Amino acid sequence: MNILLSCVGKRGYIADFFVKELGDQCKVVGTSNSRWTVGFDHCHKNCILPNVGSPEYIPALLELCQKEQIDTLLSFFDYDVYILSQHLDQFRAIGVTPIIPSPQVCTIAFNKYLTALFLEANGLPTPKTYMSLKKAMAALENGDLTFPVFVKPAFGYASKDLYRVYNLQDMITHFTNHKGMIIQEFIKGVEYSYDLFNDLEGKLVTMVCKRKILMRSGETDKSETIYNTKMMEIGKRLAEVVGHVGPMDVDLMMQDGKPYILELNPRFGGGYPNSYYAGANYVKLIIDLVRRDQAALDKVKEVEFLVGSKMMKEPKLVVNSFFEIESN
Repeated sequence: MNILLSCVGKRGYIADFFVKELGDQCKVVGTSNSRWTVGFDHCHKNCILPNVGSPEYIPALLELCQKEQIDTLLSFFDYDVYILSQHLDQFRAIGVTPIIPSPQVCTIAFNKYLTALFLEANGLPTPKTYMSLKKAMAALENGDLTFPVFVKPAFGYASKDLYRVYNLQDMITHFTNHKGMIIQEFIKGVEYSYDLFNDLEGKLVTMVCKRKILMRSGETDKSETIYNTKMMEIGKRLAEVVGHVGPMDVDLMMQDGKPYILELNPRFGGGYPNSYYAGANYVKLIIDLVRRDQAALDKVKEVEFLVGSKMMKEPKLVVNSFFEIESN
């Protein structure tokens, strides 16, 4: 099986997981717009592509998929996932099974305001969120919203331009000084995440829940797997109503015993290795999806993952490595 990891970045461990599962039957191709990509060190073949979103990007990626006889395609960069979702039929037409969500899912997931509206409409708990400064100020005035609040981009990622503000003037300043900002209720508590996995029809296969111990630039550095019946039920409901394909990383916060869903990331998250080593082998599930092995998927009702599995990341030095890189 030939796998393409688009915008592989630092997710070289996903390549390792595929190789571990498939051995010599596997070829992993990594792509990036820069040769300074540590994930290349884990791939069999690497290619520099045009910038995501440029007119040349999709044609170059399609050509690469045909050249390398790619069977399945994944991406680890939010904007790339969004762009790829607009071209799913083109990849399917050349025999590629994209583990990429639909454009509808991406539209909801990558706009935090639409995410909040979607969750509210489906009865799922989420912080109060406003895209109108006037409505946020009215909510503050009538007591529906109190300081501190978060001001952040509706399309943000990696915690960029995220501000916690404690007064009206700072809220107005940060909201008006940046385009596309939202104002969101501040939730204080313990951070958690889900690793949800759906099949190609958007139906839940299995899930894992984790407590975050340490975050760095929006990515999980330390975590521990947990089992909480209430949170598992919410996760199952979420996977059902979103209907994404493949893995989805979900951020949530527990405040005063109540969970609040913060963000939906329909791709592998940075904390997935903990789930993998705890027994949630989503790589094997992707292989089963691509092979259309429904019998194997049907056997997985709910992964009996190891509760209490702990993950800590450390930097990896890649020194004087000469990757074999092509340009397309």
